[in-house]
Amino acid sequence: LRGIEHCPFLEIIDVSYNGSRDLAPVAVCFQLRELYAVWERRPFFYTCGDGVRTQACNKLREIYSGLSKLESLVMLDLGGNRLRKMEHLPPNLEKLFLGKNKIERVENVSSLKKLKVLDVQSNRLTSLEAGSLPPQLQELYGAHNAVTDPPPDALKGLSLETVDLSHNRLTSLEVFAGLQLGDLWLSYNGVPSLDAVGCLKDVPLTCLYLDHNPCAAEPRYANYLRDFFPLLEQLDANYAPARGAAASGIS
Repeated sequence: LRGIEHCPFLEIIDVSYNGSRDLAPVAVCFQLRELYAVWERRPFFYTCGDGVRTQACNKLREIYSGLSKLESLVMLDLGGNRLRKMEHLPPNLEKLFLGKNKIERVENVSSLKKLKVLDVQSNRLTSLEAGSLPPQLQELYGAHNAVTDPPPDALKGLSLETVDLSHNRLTSLEVFAGLQLGDLWLSYNGVPSLDAVGCLKDVPLTCLYLDHNPCAAEPRYANYLRDFFPLLEQLDANYAPARGAAASGIS
């Protein structure tokens, strides 16, 4: 980021896939709207003064505190790093991507009044706490964690339209009751039977993934869910036509 102090009017910065670990210089870009600092999977090498090539790691271990002062920042992507805490977040973020880190707890986002999209996939989450998310949140992506059944009110009052909690440890669906969800992705969880779906009676789902749950082995699985959700258009990887019509795979 050498020389960035001469570019204070930058609105988009992408330092992904290189050796940079220091985000402090971006603090001078007071009009910055989008910041990307995604880690490169392949090793990054640099040459020392003695000519020896040394492997480096550009993974961020913490979010630079100065980011909290960037009031124009609406998009922040820090995926694939080594972050353990959600902290120092800009106040006007609309989209926050923190996938593939080491985060254990969703925190410090309930006060973000404009946040609509939160991605915390592939972290170390074990729960979702009531009050941890802002009410205007529309999309929540938390697949590939170890989330067990949250309190029934953990998502109460949120504006969620899409939730992806695939590859977790859910056995109950009560946390989704009363939401106005269109898309709900829960593949590879532990929902025991179709009786657990009863609490979602008033949820206007158009897309539902429940494959690779115990309930998906029940013979009545497809027909029951098509009848139960009258607006359903897609069930797992298939279209969801009315009872009696064959479901066709999505190409």
